[in-house]
Amino acid sequence: VLMELLPLPFSLVIAAVYTSGETGIFLMIAAGLIGTGVVVQRFADTSRRLEFRSNDLAALNAFGQQLSGAAFDAEKIVDLLCENARRIVTPDLCRVELVTPERERETLFVFEALRDQTRHPYETQTDNVLIDYFTNHREPIRALDVARSFVYPLPATGAARTIAERALIDGSVPRSLLSVPLFAGDELIGVLSMFSTRPRVYYPIHAHNLISMCAQAAIGIQNARLYTVERRRAMQLAMV
Repeated sequence: VLMELLPLPFSLVIAAVYTSGETGIFLMIAAGLIGTGVVVQRFADTSRRLEFRSNDLAALNAFGQQLSGAAFDAEKIVDLLCENARRIVTPDLCRVELVTPERERETLFVFEALRDQTRHPYETQTDNVLIDYFTNHREPIRALDVARSFVYPLPATGAARTIAERALIDGSVPRSLLSVPLFAGDELIGVLSMFSTRPRVYYPIHAHNLISMCAQAAIGIQNARLYTVERRRAMQLAMV
C-alpha cells in the first residue's frame, strides 16, 4: 500500500532499502516520506481554501459595487444576486422568491435561472413552505442529500424535501440545496435557493457568504420598494 501512495523515485528507494534487510532504516525513511507527504497535502489544501475564500470575497465585493449601480430597480438587484451567488457556488438552478407585501403574502414573485440560461420570472399563489419556515427562523437550510434526509438544521427536513420535489431540474429532483432568507431588519423580503442534481455541494462557508450577500440584496430591494411607493404617491398628488 505504501508503494502505491508514493511517487516512483521514493518507492524505488524504499524498495531498495527494504530488500537490503535494513528494517530500521526502512522504517525511518518511510516515516519521513509519509510525514512530508502529509505536510505537502495539507499545504495544498490550505492553498485551495485560500483561493476559494479569495474568490468568495471578490464576489461579495463585486456585488456590493454593482448594487450601487442598480439604483432602485428590484429586478436588477435579483439578477445581480443570482449572478454573483453563482460565483460562490455553482447551482443547476437558482431561484429567488420575493414576498409581495401589498398582497399580504398571497402572491410570490419568483425568478428562476436554470444553469446559465436567462432568468424566467413568474407569479404564483400556491403555498410556499420556505416563506412559512423563514417567517419563524433565520438560519439557512442546507441539504447535503435530500434523498437521504441529510438536512441542517434538522427541523427543516420537511421543508427541504417539499421544495426539492417541486424544483425539478430536467425532470429530476435535486439532490442538494441551500436556501438563505433575505431579511431587511425584521422584515422577510424573500428567499434565495440554490439547487443541484449532485449531493454534498453546499457547505457552511457557502451559507455564511450567501447570508452576507442576501442581507445586502434585501436592503436594496426594500429601498427599491419604498422608492416605488413614494414615487407613485407623488404622481397621485401631482394629478390632484
